[in-house]
Amino acid sequence: MTDLRGLAVGSVVAQRGVLPEAVEVVRERQHGDMAAVAYLARRRSDGSSFRGFAGLRRREDGIWRSSGGWSSGAPDGVGPEALWAAWGGWGSGPRGTPDVGVRGGWVADPTAALVRLTDPSGRVVEDRVEAGVAILIWDQGLATREAVVELVDADGAVLRRALLERS
Repeated sequence: MTDLRGLAVGSVVAQRGVLPEAVEVVRERQHGDMAAVAYLARRRSDGSSFRGFAGLRRREDGIWRSSGGWSSGAPDGVGPEALWAAWGGWGSGPRGTPDVGVRGGWVADPTAALVRLTDPSGRVVEDRVEAGVAILIWDQGLATREAVVELVDADGAVLRRALLERS
């Protein structure tokens, strides 16, 4: 079995110039041949911290390789309507309707239990919030330009809603 956490930490170390012991894995999620690992890290140069996702994709040869990611040094302070405290994503395929993709981050509302993404055709991608993080992964075309993201509480009530591309 492949150590996705180890591969993700190695990717963060190589791309962001941090020491392995400065990377804390917060959460990981795999869907088919795609995976994302949420992490917190500390820079060697000044000790400042940042967070992000390291992306992995299993290629046709069966080997997992780095495949996207994002990082942010943004502070936790967010507005009352914000969905994310820090977020990002990547994908491949036509712009606005990527064939495969990942979006996610640290949710802005601590009472959120689920993040749901719905495109205009009614396709739904969702993930439960764990350690304050949600990771949305899809492997079929999704109309991201018009997609809506919702933060949902444990009782199923929608807490916040915004267009994906503006969230």
